[in-house]
Formats: sequence, structure tokens, C-alpha cells
Amino acid sequence: MSITGNYVTFDLLIWCAGKLPHKALKNSSMNKLIHFIFLFFVAPIAIYGQSVIENIAFDNYVSPVDNDFANYFSVGTGLTQITTNGIVGGCLTTPLTVNWGNDNAIYCSKYIDSASYSNTTRISFKYDTTQINTVNYDRAVSIFLRPSADFNHYVIASIMHDKKIQIVSYFAANNPFPVTLQHNHWYEFILNTSYTTPAPIYQVTTNAQLNDLGLTGLTPPIPAGFTNLSFTDSLLYVDDEVQVSFTGSMWGGAKYLDNFGFQGVKSANSCSFTSGIPVVSDPEIDVFFHDNAFHFTNSASDLNWQLYSVTGQKAASGKVPSGVSSYHATSLENGLYLLEVTNTTGAVHLIEKVVISNK
Repeated sequence: MSITGNYVTFDLLIWCAGKLPHKALKNSSMNKLIHFIFLFFVAPIAIYGQSVIENIAFDNYVSPVDNDFANYFSVGTGLTQITTNGIVGGCLTTPLTVNWGNDNAIYCSKYIDSASYSNTTRISFKYDTTQINTVNYDRAVSIFLRPSADFNHYVIASIMHDKKIQIVSYFAANNPFPVTLQHNHWYEFILNTSYTTPAPIYQVTTNAQLNDLGLTGLTPPIPAGFTNLSFTDSLLYVDDEVQVSFTGSMWGGAKYLDNFGFQGVKSANSCSFTSGIPVVSDPEIDVFFHDNAFHFTNSASDLNWQLYSVTGQKAASGKVPSGVSSYHATSLENGLYLLEVTNTTGAVHLIEKVVISNK
């Protein structure tokens, strides 16, 4: 899970403050002015102006009530996080069917909509033909965008049970686009939304993309289908708290869900975001992971390394002597691991996430 942003304004204000005379900084009125400038300009930009990327791979699992799904989503009736069967680690299992529109897994961050912003939401799923039920009209996956002012002004993109991409909104619907889906393949489903024409038109443009990720989910994406829809909706266009959610069902064709992605400008009441895995680095120790082997370059004294699975079990360990050394992970099971490097007293020098994929 990661966040990207650009906080230039704060640095600029600090630089400007540093150029003020020392006596001016002591002046209470000047202090209040600087404080006001910070609150007026920096705080709104920090909250509203930053496009972020938040990815949840459903790999962090401590207990049924302490995991990625439980910590960042609400409701999600029937969805359960497990520690295996995902693309590189854990994933979500899906129920047979859902109460569509009511059982959604609701993400804790929300989008701001306006002509200045666009957003991209994604979810991956493993396609399974063995449980499809055509009678119930279930969807394999659906991505929902619903404005807080009125949930009826929605945008919903779905992979339907009859292998079509559907986009529906409060005012319009596309002609569902047929796609080819292969049993046991992983797919990435992406909904892009942009706000193209301002008042008095308030035009919203959406497109839904389906990518084939192969049997493992790790092959380069191959486009498998695309459709779009444009419509006008003044309420959705200006809403500053657009709820983001998804559903998935076995009757629609999705056995597992993985790799949720949120990209856009967050609303003021969105959740704080952390990967759940601390990242520690040390200039004296460098690790290069290639072809399922760890290559250490250690300019410090002798160190120790430990490799942990996403469930917290130690999978392997060893020594990191001063200089250059390697460890080949060919005997380990495929999945996401946490590499920890410590000194002889147990102090942590490095923590990194790695994906092992032995063919």
C-alpha cells in the first residue's frame, strides 16, 4: 500500500519564513500572520489538492478483525480476507451471491469530484466458471462511485455473468460490451472517471477497462475489453465526498478478489492511510532481489537476516557477513514475504517487502 503526493507549498512557506528578520519572527502579530497563512493555504492544499495512489493487496493479516480488509473497509457482506490464493499472498473470498448495491465493501477514503480532478478505481479478480448462475443476474465484480449528497446519482461499472462490461449511471447506461474471459485467469478491472465539461453542462466521462493478467496474475496486462459512457450530472460533478466501494460474487464468476486501487484526490473526511508494514533502510546495508535470490552488500559489521510470511511465521534466516553475500530462496513457497535485517543486539537495520515466485 502506498501514497504519493507533492507538498511544495509548505516548503515554500518555510523558506519565506526563514528569510524574515529574527525580530519579525518574535513579533506576535507576525507569528499570527504566518500561522494564518499556513492554515489558509497549506491545510486546504494538503487535504484537497493532492492526488494520491492507495493500493491494498490484502496481504497484511494478523487476525480476523485485524487485517487489510477489516481495517480499511466497512460492510462487504460475504467477503472474507484469507492469507493464501491471492496473486502474491492473501486475497478476498467471495460469497455465492450479493444483495447488489447494499453488500458493498466501502473504502474508508472518498474522492473529490470537479473539473480539476479525475479518479481511477481498480480491483482484480480470479475468474471461475464452475459456480456461475445465470438465473440470478449476479456480477463477477462491480465498482461503485456514489456521491454523499445523493447515492442515487451513482456510477457503477461491472463485469456481468454473461461476459459483458456494463456501465450505468443515474441518467444513462452503455450498451454492454462483450469480452472474452478464461477460466482460472486473473483479471484487472479499472473504472476511470473524469469531469470534462463544467457548468452549465456538467459532463462526466467514464470508461471501464478489463485486462487479462494470466493464470498467475503476474503476467503483463493484456487488454481484454473496453467501454465508455458520457452523461451529465451536476450533483455528481461537484460532490466532494464520493463514496468508493466494490462487490464480487461466485455466481457472477469471481472466485477471489485482490489488489484494490484508489487513485484521485481525497475528501477531507477520508481515512489516514498506512501500509501496515514499516519500511526501514540503512545506507550501510543494501539488498538486491533478483531471480529469487537475495544479494546483500554490507559495509557494516556482521548482521542477521530473517524472512517472514504474511502470517508472521519465520520462513528462513541466516547471516549477512561484511562484504557481498547471497541467499537463494528457491526452496520457499511463492508469495509475499517481509525481509528483516538486524544486528547482534536485535536492532533493526532494514525491512523490505519481497515477492517470491518460484516456477
